[in-house]
Amino acid sequence: MISMQEISVSRMVKYSACIVFASLCVSSTIDTGMFVYPSLSRYLLLEIGIVVLSGISILSCMADNKNVFKSWYCVFILAWIVYISLHTIFTSPHEIYKTMYLVVTLSLILVLGICLRASLLSNKVIENGLLLIAAIHIIYIAAQKLGVAISANKYFAIVGSNDNPTVTALYFVGILPILISRAKRTNWHWTYAIFTFFVIAGLLVLRCRTAYVGLFIEAAVYIGMCYKGKVHVIKTHPFRNSIILAVVMVMLSVTGTWLYNMKKDSADGRILIWKLSAGMLADRPQGYGYGLFEKYYNLRQAEYFSKNDASSMEKRNADFVYMPYNDYLEQGIEGGIVGMLFLMAFYTMNIRKAWKGNKVREAAVLTAFCVMSLTNFVCTSIQPWLLVICCSALTMTDRDKEKSQQQSHLRAAKVLNAFALTLFATCACSVVLITRAQLALKSLDIEMKTVGKVHDGKFGAIEKSVSTSEAYWRIRAKNSMSQDFSDNAIAYIRKARLYSSAPELLGLESEYLRRNGDTVTSMQLIDTLSDILPHVLRLKLILMRYNASCEEREDALRYAADILSTGAKYDTYEARAIIQEAKKYYEIYEK
Repeated sequence: MISMQEISVSRMVKYSACIVFASLCVSSTIDTGMFVYPSLSRYLLLEIGIVVLSGISILSCMADNKNVFKSWYCVFILAWIVYISLHTIFTSPHEIYKTMYLVVTLSLILVLGICLRASLLSNKVIENGLLLIAAIHIIYIAAQKLGVAISANKYFAIVGSNDNPTVTALYFVGILPILISRAKRTNWHWTYAIFTFFVIAGLLVLRCRTAYVGLFIEAAVYIGMCYKGKVHVIKTHPFRNSIILAVVMVMLSVTGTWLYNMKKDSADGRILIWKLSAGMLADRPQGYGYGLFEKYYNLRQAEYFSKNDASSMEKRNADFVYMPYNDYLEQGIEGGIVGMLFLMAFYTMNIRKAWKGNKVREAAVLTAFCVMSLTNFVCTSIQPWLLVICCSALTMTDRDKEKSQQQSHLRAAKVLNAFALTLFATCACSVVLITRAQLALKSLDIEMKTVGKVHDGKFGAIEKSVSTSEAYWRIRAKNSMSQDFSDNAIAYIRKARLYSSAPELLGLESEYLRRNGDTVTSMQLIDTLSDILPHVLRLKLILMRYNASCEEREDALRYAADILSTGAKYDTYEARAIIQEAKKYYEIYEK
């Protein structure tokens, strides 16, 4: 007999799990401003939510004497987590934030599997959480369209709750099959019909090419699986279907051309990124370290422009790059070939399971994201990646099969259960420590901006928890440069550069060296910065003027010619003035 008290506790645990899941969904859409990087709040709040949900699910499972791990898929996810952790430990220098994000979000697959099997969460609750995210985006887009809310991106007026319209568009693509399946179950209730309309309208407004490709793939899979029983008709009309295939191919060609021309400069820029990224993967197949793509890629780009006679198009379209716009390349560059194979296997296993299990919406979502990962960033986009994680959990949770396996792998499961608790405790401690340290760093940053300077010892007190954060060393360097003991600044700047090649860091080091009389090295850094940002004519002008003042006329002419050949990316008064000055210098001294 189950007592009323046990029933009450069970309901409380279930309600707690539902509230936590809804909270982590909402937190993925919020920038609180609590941290130095505004977007960091999304990552840390999401991780905190996952850790709390993990604690509830694991403890509930262990209390009922149930196994946490029930399938070989769980073992695969666990192996991936272990690989990421070990790769980070044995890579020097290593950045912890990307590793924590991947480990915690991958753990969510296991956690959701536990919650579904233990009935702490249902498919409907997970669907509602994902639909809630879409609803928040729609509200933001409507507000931005009406001018009530301001976009977080200065280049795009409408972005949703993110600072990049691509992330919102990718999420809209992924949520459509879930939304349509819910609408069909309710016989297209007017609320879901309106919801679907707004999602599609949002996709049109956001103008994301990758999303349009994903939408086509998704529709093809969804319709194909819904009507696969009628596929035999194809065999009976070969001539008619050949014509249809030809029409489809022409339409795809026309659509592809339209998508390319829609944002031609962006497409050309990505071709350069993919070319250089492929070279990085070939040079170091073991990987550069998770979270370190940005650092190594931009140095690679600088090397490319300094050693190669790049075209003016490449120079105008090149910019500071944060990701390769290809998840497989990113996982390969950061985690090595093995890391890339893990991601490929992840999608392959999930899609195969969804197709075999006739899970139409999950198959459509996962196939679309598998394709969209080729030309954009899914893994590092919180909401799309959360959607992929949830679909994976829904796909791989098979109660009947797992119940049959419960006894056969009992001993192994106990070992894995113990590992799960260890992993949970480690993640919980790490997330708490990192969050506290980042809050303290934000407080010091505010104090520094308000007062003007902060005693260096205050930064030292939190160093252990944020020592792999570029922001920590950069802020500490700025603080040091404003004080008498500024000699420490150069050491802090160079520690920051272990994790990033951000232009601000190179600018800070150049400024420090110039202040201390090392003009030559300072200009060398400006030269590197100019190769990272070849479209920024102002940097080339500085180098032209410097070499002209040193009577290095040949080098000055080279920079003047570079300004003229690159041209202006944006037609501004400053750009026109720089080009005019370079032209005048070149005409005077060219002969």
